[in-house]
This record gives sequence, structure tokens and C-alpha cells, in this order.
Amino acid sequence: MNTPTFQPHPLLKGGNAQTIAAVWWPATRFFPKHTKKTFRTVVDAENTLITHSHLQPQNSSECDDILLVHGFEGSSVSKYMLRMAKKSLQRKYNVHRMNLRSCGDSMRLCALPYHAGLWSDVLKVAQDVQVGKRLFIIGYSLGGNITLKMAGEKKLPESVAAIASVCAPLDLQKTLDRLIERPLYHKKFLGYICKNYERKRRIHPHTFPRLDAAPRSLVDFDEKVICRIYGFKGSQDYYTQSSCKDVLSEIEVPTLAIYAKDDPIIPCENYDDLLQQSENIEILAPSHGGHVAFIGDGKVAEDSDRFWADERIFSFFSRF
Repeated sequence: MNTPTFQPHPLLKGGNAQTIAAVWWPATRFFPKHTKKTFRTVVDAENTLITHSHLQPQNSSECDDILLVHGFEGSSVSKYMLRMAKKSLQRKYNVHRMNLRSCGDSMRLCALPYHAGLWSDVLKVAQDVQVGKRLFIIGYSLGGNITLKMAGEKKLPESVAAIASVCAPLDLQKTLDRLIERPLYHKKFLGYICKNYERKRRIHPHTFPRLDAAPRSLVDFDEKVICRIYGFKGSQDYYTQSSCKDVLSEIEVPTLAIYAKDDPIIPCENYDDLLQQSENIEILAPSHGGHVAFIGDGKVAEDSDRFWADERIFSFFSRF
């Protein structure tokens, strides 16, 4: 694949700078009203997922679909979700912004939380929302792990033509170890998940029990909440069962894996070795880009804006 080299924004050359800037970069929220549709995917009696879709106004059944899967504590209105949805619509795709279990607009309709290996929910949404000929799936960060895990388990819908992951944590245990070494990120993420847990507990007190003590770490949260609810033996069992790293060799669908070598959140030192287990995975790993950022210098003529990874995904999908 002939790929333009990523050159970071001159003021955002480090991984931390890229990551933080992506959080504060202005979001797009404007979509033509006549394209909007909401899907309600019933997983079971206690969990319904909300997906916000934007369909081509003409001949949507003749177009291809893109399903976007957000990351840790994200939702359908995460900035990268909105940005890619708008670009997908402009490129004549039908596009679907899903909310994982208990996230975003799914929160009030889900009595149980999402977890890092719950690919079955993504599968149900994919089967439910597709209106066009073929389906492409893009997973961001934790959503990338879920997407790759689903592909490695050979559970993708037959209509999937290709998938992409952006900054996926391939090894969850090592990712948690890395975060503990980065206390500013760890504290922020722990604050997010605890705050959202309290919101969910007020809505669903029968399934989100009051915690005896505030979790001291993300691992502690997973032990007290995720492992208890879903029956994992402990955090190590949860991370082992949910990580995609052990099934990457089984991926048969064309896959693009993007990550930055200066990502401050995921430990990517051996990512090339892991991803090269399957000949169907293509890797883009620039030296810079941070975590789900890749804010470029704006000098790539074929790109519509500074977000380098977005354009590489569309270029990859166009080959199939």
C-alpha cells in the first residue's frame, strides 16, 4: 500500500501532545437530518443497544456500510466517531455510530456494563444495522481490541469486506501495567470509569451494586465490578480471555491495524510481531501520532484535513 508518511503537526510532535490535542480538538456535530436513523438492538431482556446511523439519501441499499466501535468510556458522540461518521457519509457510505453496553444513549437501556471482550454485542449490532451491500468495521482503542477479537474468533458477519483498528490494546494486562506507570493517565481513566459507574448505579441499582470502597486502580475496578458481574476468576483471567493477541493469527478478513510508536497508553513494543501472525493484517505504525490522534501537518494533498489515520482507512477500504 503506497501510504503518505505521517508528519505530525509542528506543535504536536510528542505522543502526549498528540493525545491531549485530539481530546480538545473541535468536534463536528452537523449531519443532514434526512440521513438520520436510530437502531435499537435488543441483546437480551435487560440490555438494548442504541446505534445512531446516517444513511445515504438515495439508494442506500446499494451502498456499503461502515460500523464505528468506540473505545474505553466513549460513546457514539466521541469526537473521532463524529468525525469519521461525517467523512463516511461524504464518501457515500452508510455509517453507524454504536454505543457499547451501558455507554452513551445505551446507558439507561442496559442493566449490565460492557467489557473488553464483549464482541457478541458488536456482532448483534452489525447484523442489525446493515442496510447496504457490504460492511466495514472500524474499532478505536478498546473497540479495536473488541473488533480484532471478534475477527480472530471468526465471528464476523459474512458481509464484512474488511476491518480496521486504531490504537487497539492487543494485550490488556500489559496495557494496564503501562497505565499504572503513567499516573496522570491512570488517574484520569479511573476517575472517568468511577464517575460513570455511579451514574449507572443510580439508574440500575439492582445490577450495579454499591461498592464498599472506591476502587484504588483500574485493575481493582475490574476485580470489584467486571469480574463479579461476568464471572471471571479475577482480573488476570478477564484480561487473558478478553485480549485479542492470542487469536490474531486466525484473522482471515483483510485488516488494517494502525498504531503510533509513541502512544503513551498502549505498550506497542512487540505489536508488529503480534500483528504479523496473520498475512491478512496490514500494519501502519508511524513513529509519532499518540493515542487515537495522528494530527498531521496538513500537507498531504489527498487528505481532507489533518487527521492522517482517517484517510488511510478509507484508502484501505477502497481496495475491496
